[in-house]
Formats: sequence, structure tokens, C-alpha cells
Amino acid sequence: MEKKGSKREREILEAAIRVFEKKGFNGATTKEIAREAGVAEGTIFVYFPSKKDILQQILERVVDTVVPELAVRSLEKVLEESKGGRPEEVLRIVLHNRLNLMRGQSAMMKMVLVEAQYHSDLKQIYKDKVYLPIRHLLEKNIEELISAGIFRPIDVPIAATCLMGIFGILMIEHTLYDENSDIDIDEKINKIIDIIFSGARGGEGK
Repeated sequence: MEKKGSKREREILEAAIRVFEKKGFNGATTKEIAREAGVAEGTIFVYFPSKKDILQQILERVVDTVVPELAVRSLEKVLEESKGGRPEEVLRIVLHNRLNLMRGQSAMMKMVLVEAQYHSDLKQIYKDKVYLPIRHLLEKNIEELISAGIFRPIDVPIAATCLMGIFGILMIEHTLYDENSDIDIDEKINKIIDIIFSGARGGEGK
């Protein structure tokens, strides 16, 4: 028998992700997971005692290692490489980075977003390894822009919350709702940047 962490176990987990994405945890069966993985249903139970154990294993691996690598370190790299650029262009690059992440990992991100609502331990891991590190990165960069005189003195935590809100809505649109907007993605990003840096108030409202 193959050991834990084997190729067969990984294939079962990857198949389970695809099935959970289509049917949700409650709607999926081990029979469907086995069919997707190309194995007998009994093989599933060689590696996992139950369907819940499959989900737990996926979520722990994804949130503990994969998501931080994709969501946090990719943002860290983008911000470092863009340092010194115009804020508008930096935000444009960051938004593209976030959207590419969501598109490339939509099945995984969708599963994490849905299931984290029902697992308090998973929610805590996500907060500690994804949410807080991203928030700290944004706050640090906003503080640097204020110190350089590029941004006026603003409430840094609130500014970070605004950016996190944009990231969150984009994530929901492109993962949970699979929204395919009629607006071109570049145009959408341009409109977001225009509202952030130019504001919404018209001339008469000044």
C-alpha cells in the first residue's frame, strides 16, 4: 500500500477539490470523487476514513501552505518590484495580480471561501496566515507613501480596509459568483483607480 503523501493520495485530493467545487461538500459523494480520481471507491477509504477527512485534509493543506504562498508572497513580490512607481500604476499591477490569482486558482479559492464559514479553526488559520499578513503589507506601503509625501496624511488602517474591500469584492465576483462582466477587465481596473485617486465628487460638490 502506498504511504500518506503519495501520488495516489494527491490525485484523490485533487479530484475531491473538483467535485466539491461543482457539488459542494454536502452534495458530493465518495463514489463521485473516486470516479473523478479514476480509482475504486474502496481505495478512497484506504487513505481517508470519511469524506469529512478528505475535506479537512484539503483545507488544512490549502490554507496552511498554498494560499499564503499564492496570496501573500505574490503580493509581497509585486509590491517590492513596483516600489518607487506611481501609486496608480502600482495599484493597477496589484489588482491584475489579485485577479490573475483568482482566475488561476478559482476552484481552490471558492472552496476555501465557502467552507471557512463553517470551520472556526480554518477561519483562524486564514486570518493568521492570509488576511493579517496582506493587511500588514498594505498598511506598510501606505505608511511609506505618506512619509514620502505622495499621499496626504490619512487613516492608514481605514485605507488598508478600503483596499482589502476591493480585493474581497473582486474575489467574490470571480470565484463565488463566476461573474463575467461586460466591462473589459482593464477598463474595470481603470475605473477603480479613477474613483480611488480622483474621487466621486463632482465640481459642484466641492
